[in-house]
Amino acid sequence: MNVQKKWLMFMTICVLFFSDPLNASADRCADVFDKGHQKFKAAKEAGGQKKYNQSIRLYKEAQRHYWQASNMMNCKCPKLNKTAKNNVNICDGNIEIMKKNLKTQTKYQKNLNTEAKAYDKYNKAQRIFEQGDSFAKRKQWSRAYEAYREAAMLWESVAMTNRSENGRKARQAARQARDLAKKARQQKRQSSGR
Repeated sequence: MNVQKKWLMFMTICVLFFSDPLNASADRCADVFDKGHQKFKAAKEAGGQKKYNQSIRLYKEAQRHYWQASNMMNCKCPKLNKTAKNNVNICDGNIEIMKKNLKTQTKYQKNLNTEAKAYDKYNKAQRIFEQGDSFAKRKQWSRAYEAYREAAMLWESVAMTNRSENGRKARQAARQARDLAKKARQQKRQSSGR
């Protein structure tokens, strides 16, 4: 009977050991922490690639996993909870950095779009100005006047929205177009006999 008791005792200990909820919780604790760490690494990589929206989303997911790990009980590693709490704070800081980077990137993109539009307007004015020259050479003064006037208006709008070197050049070009429009109008009046 002693053998049976020992055997029964051994089996009971094995069953209790392998079904111990503390060990299961400890493994789950490490798993949740690892998920957070994977999300953290992915967020850091996305931030390095200037994908700030994706980075913010991943840091928030990592933060959620770390927070969950920090509140779990019976973790195998006693430092895991404290480390997870620290990582929650690190994620907070990184989210703020990514938000600032996103804001800067958006502002930069807006400036690029504004510059591109100004560049397109400037080139359009240049083409119209050249048409005015062509009309003036053929002594089509009313058409030359309209072309010079339109080019001047486009260049003035570029000059108002752009305070860089391009804006200065646009102001000069607008002045030149206004002068030529004035001369074209005078020529038109002379040729029509007024």
